[in-house]
Amino acid sequence: MDMPSSSPRRAQFVTRDGCINCGSVHLDVLDKGNFREGVVHNAMAGSPHGEDPLPALADAEWVLQKCADCGQIFHRNVLDPEWMGIAYSRWASVEAIEEFERRHGHSAFAGRHRAAINRFRHMVRLERLTRSLRGDGPVRLIDFGCGKGEFVETCLAGEFEAYGVDFSTSRMDSARVKIVPTLDDAPGAFHVATLFEVLEHLERPADILQMLSQRLMPGGILIVETPDCTGITGIRAPRDTALVDPIQHINGY
Repeated sequence: MDMPSSSPRRAQFVTRDGCINCGSVHLDVLDKGNFREGVVHNAMAGSPHGEDPLPALADAEWVLQKCADCGQIFHRNVLDPEWMGIAYSRWASVEAIEEFERRHGHSAFAGRHRAAINRFRHMVRLERLTRSLRGDGPVRLIDFGCGKGEFVETCLAGEFEAYGVDFSTSRMDSARVKIVPTLDDAPGAFHVATLFEVLEHLERPADILQMLSQRLMPGGILIVETPDCTGITGIRAPRDTALVDPIQHINGY
């Protein structure tokens, strides 16, 4: 007797009905679609994955919207916490990304080299900018969404007291420095908080910024980098998916 094939689990989403920046409910739909077709499907099919996400996403709809009051762009439907963890540990796994870099050889090496130089430059600037805050003491820094902890590692080599926060267990496991899963696990107050390419990934970015502001010393420094989404009006070309894809880059700044 033939046994029925098991169907893949369907990804679960949460809906953001208010603006992630100002809370307004006056939202305009810029674009929408599903994961079975179009440039979103093509981009996901061509990305490095440890586990193919498309079977779990096949029936899901994505909706890109814009706040009519403050102009913030964000995706309405985002993966729930369990599935967000799956996305970063099993879909966009560290191993899959490293294999992608190995296949692309020199260009991947050049990108890592530039990133290492930028990390060093950031560290030197922050040491200088915090001198009036800390006197002769070390820079206390928290890197939120630190990935594998490369910037934390650079700062530790520069004698900072540096802590990394990242919820992805696969990145924690592959890091060469200690990474903690939540901000509560990083003790004390900080001279500097950094978020490099992080805000675009967060379901509730304003809440994270508020939490970080409470952990900064008076006069502390916040460093934020995000992709530039100026001019985005929908997801119609590969560049659009690189900036505001419905799984990872769920907010556009």
